[in-house]
Amino acid sequence: MKKNLFFALLSALVLVACQKQEAKYEIQATIADTGKPAKAFLVFQNDSGENVIDSVLIEKGSFRFSGAYEAPFSATIAIDYDGNQPFSRQLEDRLNLFVEQGKITLTSPDSIKNAEISGSPLNALSQEYDSLVADFQTQKSELQNEFRSASEEDRKSEAFQQQLNERWEAIEGKEKAVAYDFLLAHKESFISLAKALPVYLGYDPQVETFDSVYSLLSPEVRNTILGRTYAKRIETLKATQVGKIAPDFTQNDTVGTAVSLSDFRGKYVLLDFWASWCGPCRHENPFVVSAFEKYKDKNFTILGVSLDESKEDWLKAIHDDKLAWTQVSDLKGWKNDASTLYGVRGIPANFLLDPDGKIIDKNLRGDKLVEALEKYLQ
Repeated sequence: MKKNLFFALLSALVLVACQKQEAKYEIQATIADTGKPAKAFLVFQNDSGENVIDSVLIEKGSFRFSGAYEAPFSATIAIDYDGNQPFSRQLEDRLNLFVEQGKITLTSPDSIKNAEISGSPLNALSQEYDSLVADFQTQKSELQNEFRSASEEDRKSEAFQQQLNERWEAIEGKEKAVAYDFLLAHKESFISLAKALPVYLGYDPQVETFDSVYSLLSPEVRNTILGRTYAKRIETLKATQVGKIAPDFTQNDTVGTAVSLSDFRGKYVLLDFWASWCGPCRHENPFVVSAFEKYKDKNFTILGVSLDESKEDWLKAIHDDKLAWTQVSDLKGWKNDASTLYGVRGIPANFLLDPDGKIIDKNLRGDKLVEALEKYLQ
């Protein structure tokens, strides 16, 4: 009896092991044989947003990647034809693809960027989506070229800019409609999350729209690495929308003294995210300086948060732009803890807080900043 039980348990363990082994992905690729050492990289992101990099040597034009599979994910394959370099974003021969369970075959007579993908329903659906929006991408490129080829006088003309913007928005409106219809038809596909959703939402979506459309996707899609990333972004947007108390944080100022956002309670505060290397930020700084000089004696101040990595560059920009208010940074660049806390995805970005620390406005540029301050500080 005990012997039979032992073998039953052993069989169950073997069965479980076999089932686990089945949950794998495999990428088999064949490209042109250059006749010299070369290396292939597979790059994707983990839950922390950090790059995971796998690499293999290419032998006679062939290489293979495989790994444990949990859910679909986006990845890039890049080729180093020298064969002895670490992964770099400068590698030009690259292919973006979606990885799913099972075997994916890549075949190209030359470079990996021209590879044909087979054996992958997910990538086939991705190509189907691309074909649906291809005309919109072409029309946008034509508009961009029209702006570049316009005379300096036309480019500065408000009428010219307005008609280009109106045409751009019309194209985007049609593209968003296609993206939304695709998402509704493919709620259980990772492609809806990775491609259709960001197109429909645009760069700066309203949190209510983001949340409602994201919720249309299946639980399996939402529980991917990218899905969980979007869920975190939604929560961040909810926590930093107008009407919410601004999340507190502490970073060091230019001389190493710890400064907290809550130190400024009792005043109107412009929380300003910028960096020395950001051209639009430096262009915006004179407007911010002017607003500070005009309202600094009216219970208003600014807390600058820099997304710099170089302290020297940061300090030089503060001096050159004559930024006379408190400046802080953790010198982590785009990984700045405060910018992550506030969901900042592009700079310049700012949040206007009232004396109670409540967010009352955001992303105020140029004249809009002065108009808002006149409204609240009259």
